[in-house]
Amino acid sequence: MFAHSPQSATGTIPLDSESSKGHQISKLGYARTGSSTADFLDRIDVDDDEVMGELEMCPTVSHGDLWGRYKSLVEQLPTRECIVRLTDFYFQKINWQYYVLDESSFRQQLHAWYRLDLQSSAAEKFEALPADVKAFPALLLEVAATSLLLITPDRALELDGLKHIGSTSFETMAVKYSETGMAMLNLLGKTQISLTTVFADFLRVAFLKYFGQVTEAWHALGEGIKDAQEIGLHRASRDPKPRTDDIATVFENQRNIQDRRRLWMLLSGWDIHTAMVLGRPAAIDDKSEPMLPVDVPITANRPVAPVLPRGADDVPTPLTRAIWAYRIMKNLRQIQALEKEGSCPELFSQVDNLDQELRQLDQSIPPYFRRRNPDKSFDSIPECYWLPSARATLPQLLSFNLMALHRPYIFTRFESRSRALEACLDMLQAQREHFDSIDENQYKTLVYLGRF
Repeated sequence: MFAHSPQSATGTIPLDSESSKGHQISKLGYARTGSSTADFLDRIDVDDDEVMGELEMCPTVSHGDLWGRYKSLVEQLPTRECIVRLTDFYFQKINWQYYVLDESSFRQQLHAWYRLDLQSSAAEKFEALPADVKAFPALLLEVAATSLLLITPDRALELDGLKHIGSTSFETMAVKYSETGMAMLNLLGKTQISLTTVFADFLRVAFLKYFGQVTEAWHALGEGIKDAQEIGLHRASRDPKPRTDDIATVFENQRNIQDRRRLWMLLSGWDIHTAMVLGRPAAIDDKSEPMLPVDVPITANRPVAPVLPRGADDVPTPLTRAIWAYRIMKNLRQIQALEKEGSCPELFSQVDNLDQELRQLDQSIPPYFRRRNPDKSFDSIPECYWLPSARATLPQLLSFNLMALHRPYIFTRFESRSRALEACLDMLQAQREHFDSIDENQYKTLVYLGRF
């Protein structure tokens, strides 16, 4: 017997057409958007053999070969004891920064993974596994890699079960685990993408950023965005439907949709922010406004908790901070559009209006996230342990926006020169306060800063 992974975090998106023909066409790379080649093939009478002839000629990897290569990568995982310690560290010290993963869902997946029995008829059982289950070890490797890279010395002493470490540094092992995770996703290929795949993609991007490989992180982000689009994260019409009318299944499906919203929001925010910092093109169409996740309280029991907004008096969560971060970063798309007009736009009033909107947004940030004179009433609550370290993060994003807004005009307009300089100094002060609020081992998380 082997367990099925929780659908809340990893449900694979079904094809629009469940027909054999539709499934085969999707294997050739065709997507259904309403007006694509695949859609027109569905509407006209095309012989199946004619359409699928090319597919039958494509070389494929046998189930046994794929399982053997997959198994060799899975064997690179740390021991279960180390996985538990690294996972605990990740959710205590790292996950709050972007709130990539839902801890409850991840731990359900982890429990299900260790219940799998693939010893007998391994290749056949492996082939029958859902795509999200196959990708989970890759996500696990990225979590382990991130934790190893940022772990504190006292917690590092607890890791006595790492495989093949010898005299190898934790940093080197972290790189090995992260690259092994990506090798696993590459082995599975692009026909088995699931939400778990995209979670692993995002953690890989963050890992490369922490490691100072900024260009590589930008390229990895582009691939993660394409994987997300492959399973329809950018389209509400591609949201999964509950398999039954059972209330627990309905609630679970609602949470699954929120996972999708949250991940696409993170990818969208990173896409435009990275583009503006590096001076590179954004990968996501600037006209597509993502549907944001609901700011819900974090729960450890998703099947019995409907998706309801957090109340005004409820404790803030890392998701609350992530949503506010996106609200700030999304303005960079307007700033990027203004940049195309050069250093002398037709109307400087557009620049001034956006400047005013950003300053109004700054004033609307909840008091518990403010840098100056914050509301500290939640600080003593155990689940808000992360709040003091988060206070300097949103001001950095706002200051970067203001700097990026006025940067093109510093040589042609005194007001812009003054405001850009003010924003730069304010951002540096916020960064200093942020460094003061975090452990030294987490300085790597700020190795890639918004800058002039």
